[in-house]
Amino acid sequence: MKKMIIVLVLLSIGGLLGAQYGTEKNRKIEEDYQQNISEVSKERDKYKLALDSMDQEEENNSTNENVNKERENNLSDFTDKLLNFDSIDDRNKAIRDYLTTNCIKEQGIDVEINADFDSTGTINGIYQDTADLEHYIILGKDNSRGAEHDVLIDVVFENNKIGNFKIQYMEMR
Repeated sequence: MKKMIIVLVLLSIGGLLGAQYGTEKNRKIEEDYQQNISEVSKERDKYKLALDSMDQEEENNSTNENVNKERENNLSDFTDKLLNFDSIDDRNKAIRDYLTTNCIKEQGIDVEINADFDSTGTINGIYQDTADLEHYIILGKDNSRGAEHDVLIDVVFENNKIGNFKIQYMEMR
């Protein structure tokens, strides 16, 4: 009988030790699992931030593209009105809306000239400066008073209006 009690006690102790070992092993597995989940969560957050950043860049690029398209359309309209006119006064009235008040004053756009002659012109290209996104160069041709010229128009934007522009006429050879 004593042997039986000793065997039962030993079996009970063995069972308890086995259960404790299993519990310890399960706890270790649970800790590893939680650590893996934490690492995966951190990686997911990194990727989410990267994706959000990429989405923001795409949105900014889209906005910049829209601004550039709008500016190119405005530049095209402005240049068309600048090169095609029947009188200087009519031309100045036509381009006035594209210019800042400071540019109107500097260029003398609001001064009456009373010079009537026809001018026709075409645009060959509109180019944006890569270093200064507010700066554009427009190349074209102008035909006025019987002479044909190549034209270079240097334009700088301020607050989505033309803040400054310069025209250079070059004789064709």
